[in-house]
Amino acid sequence: MRKQLAAAIAITLLAVPMALSWAASNGSNKTVPLADLPANTYLLDSITADVTGDGIIDSIVLGGHKDKAEDHYSKKMILVVRDGKSGQTQSVDLDMGGYEGKLFAGDFTGDHVADVMISAPTGGSGGIVDNRIATFTGSSPALIFTSDNNKGANFTGKFLDGYKTEIINTDTGKSIIIDNGRNRADYVRLGIYDEKGNVLKEQRPWHYPFSLLEPTDSNRDGIYELKGYQRIVGAYNADPIAEVETLWKYQDSAWQVRKIKIATNLLNDPLPPAAAPASTIKRQYIHTENTDIYYPQFEQLESMLAQGVLNNQLEEAALKYSSQVGAASRIAIDYEVTRHTKGLVSVIFKGRQQGDGQQELLSSLNFDLKSRQPIVAKNLVKNDDTAHQALTTLLQQAAANNPAVTKLPVFDEWMGIYFTQSDIVFYYLENDHATNYVKIAVPLEKAAPYLNEIIELK
Repeated sequence: MRKQLAAAIAITLLAVPMALSWAASNGSNKTVPLADLPANTYLLDSITADVTGDGIIDSIVLGGHKDKAEDHYSKKMILVVRDGKSGQTQSVDLDMGGYEGKLFAGDFTGDHVADVMISAPTGGSGGIVDNRIATFTGSSPALIFTSDNNKGANFTGKFLDGYKTEIINTDTGKSIIIDNGRNRADYVRLGIYDEKGNVLKEQRPWHYPFSLLEPTDSNRDGIYELKGYQRIVGAYNADPIAEVETLWKYQDSAWQVRKIKIATNLLNDPLPPAAAPASTIKRQYIHTENTDIYYPQFEQLESMLAQGVLNNQLEEAALKYSSQVGAASRIAIDYEVTRHTKGLVSVIFKGRQQGDGQQELLSSLNFDLKSRQPIVAKNLVKNDDTAHQALTTLLQQAAANNPAVTKLPVFDEWMGIYFTQSDIVFYYLENDHATNYVKIAVPLEKAAPYLNEIIELK
């Protein structure tokens, strides 16, 4: 997979909103020009497979519509297939947008011809990944997995006396009651329960669409099913009360759920947080003509699902840098894990872009391992004037002896952040002409009263 991604990177650097070209794998290495994609449509990924059923390999391209080539987000995506035999092309409007779309070819319908799966993170606070599956064996291409299918399994429910929650799967009518007493302090504070565990006001859990959907051949018959993962949350977004794993099979022209597994924590009183969990980090490398980028991939985290989502986001962060470099410049990026506890991973990417001058590059990924959500200034700091003013005061106090600061900082939600063992570090460029970032460390203990309860601070 890494080789495939590296190839996609090299192509992306050359992508322009005009005629793309690709190699037709029909026994010839000749590059075959493809008709123009729509204006401002750039190559996101490409693979080859026989998707028309004639036994000859076809070329498959995923294009994304962007305002500018350097944009990371594609507003619309289009899938184009060039028939390896006839040279004709067919396209599908995917009705989706997202970051760094990926392609997979495999047989989902059982007709022994590969279909095409498209996946792309939406970038929203829910950690949702959008997915589509297209088939090209009929008279015209068709989507057999749509936005409605991407909603996943449907759940409803309600909070019950005794710090319990009933979760009902509306697709099957089956239900389960889980104990959510581990969150009782929060629920009492929010006025949902009293101290005795009696419900004071109605509270219904809700679920998110897929945070991960992956092809799997569970019975090894050569036909792929889909294994999906979803979150059910209770009183607020960062209150996960259950994890859902489902298995879906395409049968009788519809996706049928074959397995629903719901898991939850009966106890949330872990051992004192360790400075470094028993996990390992593999150092990965992306190299192109103008880029040298290192990024981490975590192994042996407690939650395999959290590990998969985290590693995917770290890889996407590295890939975004590769798409920013111009022909006349060069990017060198390395990383540092600034905080790693049982509940939080904070990684910064740092380096320089060399061209007409030298520009410092800095970005961060802060990942809550429990909710599997990224943490940014907007969802970390309480959304009220008191909290914002308090953070401004703390920033100005910390900046007093910082020689990089030329004007007093004012907290804003667009500021970058990362965590160390004792501090939150805020970083930003003071103006449009600045070539180096200002970095201001604020002690976590002082900032804690003004933060949402979404991370473990100790």
